[in-house]
Amino acid sequence: MVDNFGLREALYTPPSRNHYPHCWLWDGAFADIVLAREGYNREAITSFFSIVQGQRPNGMIPNMVFAPKGRKLDPERYSFMDPLKSSDYSQPPVLALSAKEIFESLDQDDPQQAETFLRTAYPYLAKFYGYFENNRQNGSDDPLIGVIHPHETGRDSDPTFNFFKHKLPRQGADTPQLIDKINMAADYTSVIALNYRQRLKGWDEQKVRRNFWVNDVMFNCVYADNLYEMANLASRLELKQDSARFAGQASQVEQAILNDMWFPEARGGQGSFYALNQGAPILETSVSNLFPLVLPNLKPEQLDSILSLFEKSFDTPYPIPSVAIDSPNYNPHYRQKGRLWDGGTWINTNWYLVERGKQRQAVRSELQAHPRLVQRAMTAGNKVVDSSHSLVDQGFYEFYNPETGEPYRVEHFAWSALARLLKTQNIATEAIAA
Repeated sequence: MVDNFGLREALYTPPSRNHYPHCWLWDGAFADIVLAREGYNREAITSFFSIVQGQRPNGMIPNMVFAPKGRKLDPERYSFMDPLKSSDYSQPPVLALSAKEIFESLDQDDPQQAETFLRTAYPYLAKFYGYFENNRQNGSDDPLIGVIHPHETGRDSDPTFNFFKHKLPRQGADTPQLIDKINMAADYTSVIALNYRQRLKGWDEQKVRRNFWVNDVMFNCVYADNLYEMANLASRLELKQDSARFAGQASQVEQAILNDMWFPEARGGQGSFYALNQGAPILETSVSNLFPLVLPNLKPEQLDSILSLFEKSFDTPYPIPSVAIDSPNYNPHYRQKGRLWDGGTWINTNWYLVERGKQRQAVRSELQAHPRLVQRAMTAGNKVVDSSHSLVDQGFYEFYNPETGEPYRVEHFAWSALARLLKTQNIATEAIAA
């Protein structure tokens, strides 16, 4: 399938064939979900195995395995240990979710083929999630996962990571363009400098955390969500010990998020989840802060806090903006060209927060005593669904303006097809327990 990481184009789904030719981890996993839901099982299978063929001996799967032909002048690429093969950090671990979707699609027509796929995929998956447990936990008694580079979260220029960048203060959407141009350069040079500092330490997971170590809210929530899926996949294969281990690990990570990343005194006592920089809260609000919605044991007061945050700080005509609209770093108009995730609406986070988040909360039997919370979750989710459909009616672009709906950057962007999978919910609150 691959020869020395030299992937042939036909075997994987690049985010965008012209602009992003490489094999990306979470982009490919989201594309596989679309392929599986639409019945393109063969394409989803080959894409999945192309991604995991980049796996290293310790289980890590890079965020990028480089295509034979790509952009030649790329300073970031040459900060990696082997710039001809792959990057040295990973990406949000959504592979268990994509494997689940492929398995379930196959199982509808050919259960034997579905089991064969899962048995072949499972060792890669187990090793991948084991990598985070063995190399990325804060400590032996703290299961929160640390990222070693902002790009590892997939949200490259999210202002959550501005603490190490030499950027000028902004005033939200009204920031003068000159400041945005200066910040664009500052963002890029700061990130490249971090890359080379990490390279000096050989991208060793234990050494590089001295330069950069953030417990990102979204990354940890996606990790916990996929650990629960790993427990389900192991159960499908009748691997009872593995299933119990993954379920226990998922629960531990979830409880650490709910306890250690939750600050009840924040936002005037309404509470908020925050990322942690070397253990200290980062008081910035981006789409990442909404991701505890995907946790199955979110407390009612925490759900209320997230929904109020969405209603106040993310409720644009075309949600969900990647940065809170009341943040001075909110940049909906893509004025920092090439710098991403600083305000635009992205379909992959829309899909994840609706299908894995708001819709999950809406059917939790534990919330039957809180019908208003359930109704608010459904209302918010349905607005995102309707908005996502209208955005991709213009075409599958990389991201969109949350205020005007204007499409930005790359067209024919694979994961934006996730919008077509979203459906509105109409659940009677009195029947939630059923």
